[in-house]
Amino acid sequence: MFYLLFDVYMAWIRYCTHICLLILLFFVVSNTSDCLARPAQQFMSGEHKVIHSGGVGIKGGIVNASSLTVNGNDYDLSFAPSGSIFLWFRLPSYWVFSSTIDLTNYKVINVHEWFLDLSFGLKKMYRIPRKRMALLPGFAVGYGYWPDVGLIGPSTYLTLKGGVDLIFVSSGKIAYLLESSVMIAPSGGPKDASAHFNPSINLRFGLIF
Repeated sequence: MFYLLFDVYMAWIRYCTHICLLILLFFVVSNTSDCLARPAQQFMSGEHKVIHSGGVGIKGGIVNASSLTVNGNDYDLSFAPSGSIFLWFRLPSYWVFSSTIDLTNYKVINVHEWFLDLSFGLKKMYRIPRKRMALLPGFAVGYGYWPDVGLIGPSTYLTLKGGVDLIFVSSGKIAYLLESSVMIAPSGGPKDASAHFNPSINLRFGLIF
């Protein structure tokens, strides 16, 4: 009974993730079209849209993954391509709430599978005067899912992230992002084993609309 409820729960999580991806994709397309049609000189007259209120973004890059530990045994993960869609909300005092969906294509023992991670976090924005830039150090907590990779079956993980985002503001509505962060999954695994991801370094570039 427990396993049946767990499978239903995971199916619901995947369904909600697909809906969120479609909603975020809609906002990305809408904001991109608006940006191309009516560019604004917001930075010169005041705060840029991204600085003032946040936005929807996409980013991609590589992850220097260290290893996966399963029942005390380490398995190398090496480099992996990674991408994400995220949503930022500006809070008072230049705090930023973030909601992110990450996909990373890890390889373990010649098997490639996408690791899905849904996370929520807080960032603190520090503007760099006259440089059209801002720094956002922050942290996030997430829920990760990895399908069957042969070594282990479908598995879920608690994920923790910390890092710094560097924003480059343009004269229009688009801002550019450089992310450097560390991710660790200290607990999780399939139903019949204990597993965790050791610290991984993320380096990604993105756009915010």
